[in-house]
Amino acid sequence: MHKAVRQLTYALVAIGILANVYFMLTNGEPDKLWWWTGELVFFVWTAIPFVGIATATKCLSKGLTSAFILFITSIIITFGGVYALVETFIVHLDPQSGIIFIFLPFYQLVHVAVGVGLALLTKKLL
Repeated sequence: MHKAVRQLTYALVAIGILANVYFMLTNGEPDKLWWWTGELVFFVWTAIPFVGIATATKCLSKGLTSAFILFITSIIITFGGVYALVETFIVHLDPQSGIIFIFLPFYQLVHVAVGVGLALLTKKLL
């Protein structure tokens, strides 16, 4: 059972990364070479929370409880992130909407830290 939960977590991680890349490409200027030089840093920055949860899933989800906690964390960061991106770039488009790519990964990292902490705690207690 925990193997299926891990696979779902990995799928959510992929969805989250693809959503970030999609919103960067559709709202940026990918046809200009200068855009890519600065945007690569943001690609890496927005992927860090997802890579973190995928790494934690690989290392910590040997039991069902910790796998489920990391799955819930991936749901929060993926769907919360997609919701924030849709709200920022579709519903309330503003010239300064791109700033979300600075702050959203930080908030996602906080959620990942809490989820990994809970997974570690359950792994020690159970």
